[in-house]
Amino acid sequence: MENPNIIRGYTYAFITIIIWTGWIIISRLGAIQHLTPLDMTFLRHGPAGLIMAPIAWKNRKLINRKTWKGLLIMLIGAGPLYLMCTSNGFVRAPASHGVLTPCSMTLFVAILTFFFLREQITKIRFVGYALILSGVIFKFAIDGASSADFYFLAAGLLWAINTIANKKLNLNPLAVTAFICTGSAIILVIPYCLSLYLYPHPMPLVPTLIQGVYQCLFTAIISFITYTSAVNLIGAGRASSFAALIPVLVILFSIPILGEYPSQIDLIFAAFMSMGVFLASGVVRLVDKSVKA
Repeated sequence: MENPNIIRGYTYAFITIIIWTGWIIISRLGAIQHLTPLDMTFLRHGPAGLIMAPIAWKNRKLINRKTWKGLLIMLIGAGPLYLMCTSNGFVRAPASHGVLTPCSMTLFVAILTFFFLREQITKIRFVGYALILSGVIFKFAIDGASSADFYFLAAGLLWAINTIANKKLNLNPLAVTAFICTGSAIILVIPYCLSLYLYPHPMPLVPTLIQGVYQCLFTAIISFITYTSAVNLIGAGRASSFAALIPVLVILFSIPILGEYPSQIDLIFAAFMSMGVFLASGVVRLVDKSVKA
């Protein structure tokens, strides 16, 4: 029987991907509804930091000489800088471009885990990563690369760095989430208030509430806990590789919600990603235990 921790890890990873898919759709919707990148970044981290501050304070003793550098790296990789990159991308391009962040993150994590964590990549998983990379190259070769794409790629690298630091720390997921949310809110509060004072702009009530609830509750808190748990249970490489499922899900949800229909290139790209994640995630081992995946 499969190790229960492995099953739990895959479950956490899948829940994370569902939330991240919704995050791409919601973020693009916010950009269409004229929320600025700083608005969306603050709506994710500001309320979340306020909610999680008591938990961060309760677990403050976990911050010591051995952990503070790792937490700082995670704050850089998953904090305001990451959100500013993705939000600037969504302002400039449709939701389909946003899948470059999770896909590139998968590849960056594979490279970083190999060099820094010595996590071996089997032949089957290597083929999966190759398919993911081929899909990204194919999309760039046909559609070209815009400024938005570079924002999404930078965000993918930042989240990969966060993933490696997360794995090395291996702290309680709830405590880590509280530290990152609270730290991000502290960093953002003064720049955001100053921005509103210098450049006042209307913020539609309903879109702001939607962004605030989803970005804060689901993306900043729940998905961070589930992703951290998945990394701890099944490893950084396998947890992050599930992100390649996002292109398929984004295509399905962007049609009814955003009115954005996929092109033939998008469909081919999604096919590359789907097969790539099936191999890179190690799911083959669950189906056939004789295979070293």
